Amino acid sequence: MMKMDRLIALIMILLEHDGYDRLLTFGDKCEVLGPPEIRSGSKACVRGIMRKYEGE
Repeated sequence: MMKMDRLIALIMILLEHDGYDRLLTFGDKCEVLGPPEIRSGSKACVRGIMRKYEGE
């Protein structure tokens, strides 16, 4: 039996309509590989969430 620990999926999202929120529902099980502007936008979104929890 082969164990697969990775899956690459093409997901179409509309960033104007909760796109990053949808990506975040996958939690740490998801990594945005591209395009670069979506990857950097995802990083900015996660950093914004992290700022809410800093200093606790």
